[in-house]
This record gives sequence, C-alpha cells and structure tokens, in this order.
Amino acid sequence: MKKKVIWIVPALCILASGVFAYVMKERYTDRYVKVCVASHQLVQRTRIGEEDLEEMSVPKSILNSDILSEKEDLIGKYVKLSCQIPKGSFFYKGALDSEIPDLAGTLLMKDQVSYDIYVNEVRINTGSLQRGMYTDIYLTVDDRQKPLSDVLIRNCRIIGVYDGSGKQILPYDRESRTQILSVALEKGDVTVLNTALHMGEITVLPASDPYQNGTRSELNRECEVYPFPE
Repeated sequence: MKKKVIWIVPALCILASGVFAYVMKERYTDRYVKVCVASHQLVQRTRIGEEDLEEMSVPKSILNSDILSEKEDLIGKYVKLSCQIPKGSFFYKGALDSEIPDLAGTLLMKDQVSYDIYVNEVRINTGSLQRGMYTDIYLTVDDRQKPLSDVLIRNCRIIGVYDGSGKQILPYDRESRTQILSVALEKGDVTVLNTALHMGEITVLPASDPYQNGTRSELNRECEVYPFPE
C-alpha cells in the first residue's frame, strides 16, 4: 500500500501540472493575439516597410476595428501628414494613407517650390541636418584675393533628404549617405540661388533657430556679396 501511495502522488502532481499548463495555454491563446506595432517612431509621410514593424502579444479585448494589426494591411501605407506613430504603438486607420503622390510637395507653402541642393556642389555637413530643420544659405566669393561671405537666404526648411539614387532617407537610417537635400524656397529666389552657385561657393548651415515652425525662407537683399540691382 505504501508503495502505491509513493507512485500515485508523483503521478497526480504530473497530471495536475499538465492540466494547469493546458488550461493556461488555452486561456492565453484565447485572450491574447499577436499584432504588428511600430518598431520605432514613424514620422509623417513615412512609407511603412517590414523594418518598421514588430510583433507584440496583446489582450484581444483591447483591439477594435480602427486598428490595423496584420502585416499585409500595413506594408506600403504612408503615415499621414501631421501624424506620427510612436515606438510600440498600434497602427490606426485614421493615421495612415494608401498613397501620397508628392511627399516633399505636401510641406510647401503657397508660392514655394522644392529646390534640390546637391551635396557635392556645396559646403555642408549633412550629419547635423535632417528633415524639418531650418538652414541658412551663405555665398562666398573672392574679390581681389579677399574672400567675402554673407548669408544669402535665411530659414530654408528641409523637406526631404535623399541618397544618390533619389531614395528618401528616413530619420532612423544611420547607414545611408545623404547626396541630395530638398529645401522649401520662394519661387522668385530660385534664379538668385542658381546664379549664386556660379558666382562662388555656397555653404549650407543650420539656422540660428533650426527647429522653428511655420517660417518662410527669406532672401537677404542686403547681402554684401550678391549684386542685387538698386
């Protein structure tokens, strides 16, 4: 009898453990589901790819019809203008668009154009610049062996950062090399900047307030280097 008890007790413990594990598994799989969330912060106009997604198990009860949780429903979508999705957040339908025809164009104000500055044609430290920042454009020329330099255009907003193939470089991308910087420029100032590129050396630097908001670019008509007509 004693031997039977010794054998039965461990067997019951094993059976109880198995039943408990089964019940918990059923409860967990029934109440929790895997969904896609943002793997890092996504800014406006970002086109969502696999690298932007990661899976997370969440209670099924907190999900609703406004949340897109499947990878196939998210890849290729764009984060809407004026929206951002923090790391670890759900993807809500209202924050996404199927298509944005002109990403840079959505950041332009009335009577502005997108002007492409090629990194190999100017002096610039791209490591300190990113989309959304404001920059100042300087012109430097040699006048009788004496270099003259002055700000030509103030507060040019960066609306796009691209590599050599024209592919947009996202804020979290630390590997790609910036080759093209798109800035918002007043239409009438395009000719001035084109001329300045042939006159001397252009330098692009962060503005004194690089994170201002709603400011338009401004041509410095008192520039001591550029020959504005009187």
